[in-house]
Amino acid sequence: MAHPYLSEELTARQVVDGVRYGIELYKNSAQVSEIRHPFRSGWRSFSVGYSQGGGTSMAVHRFIEQNGLVDELKFTGSVCGDGPYNPVATFMEYINQAENDEVMTMIIVMPLILKGMCDSNPYMRNHKVSDFLSDKFLETGIIDWIDNKEYSHEDIKKNGKNS
Repeated sequence: MAHPYLSEELTARQVVDGVRYGIELYKNSAQVSEIRHPFRSGWRSFSVGYSQGGGTSMAVHRFIEQNGLVDELKFTGSVCGDGPYNPVATFMEYINQAENDEVMTMIIVMPLILKGMCDSNPYMRNHKVSDFLSDKFLETGIIDWIDNKEYSHEDIKKNGKNS
């Protein structure tokens, strides 16, 4: 399945579900009973992330507050570094770079955002990536390389220049 790039609610829910499960597993698992230490009194939790993780960290913060989980998770706050907090603005920044003949800092980001939004954003589920990209771009194979998950960003950048 494609990664849900910048799908805020989905990634936030996944993080929170994982944390809640991890806490319960730690508290109750027989597998760690011999090494388990009790939680310190007054323990607190934070959401921390950088880049896409920064955006996810902010989404986690919102999700916890909106779903009444602050007390359960003893949530104190978030530290968000350099995240794409607004997917549309992030996308537009890269379009502006391309229109102004600037060097794009990460050429794969636009198809990643678009693909992630089409694959997992409820507002975009009725669309396909091909609805937004030219045939010329689609023929480069970049979308297939993303789906394949065998290539790094640098591989796609190098191959994309040759297409």
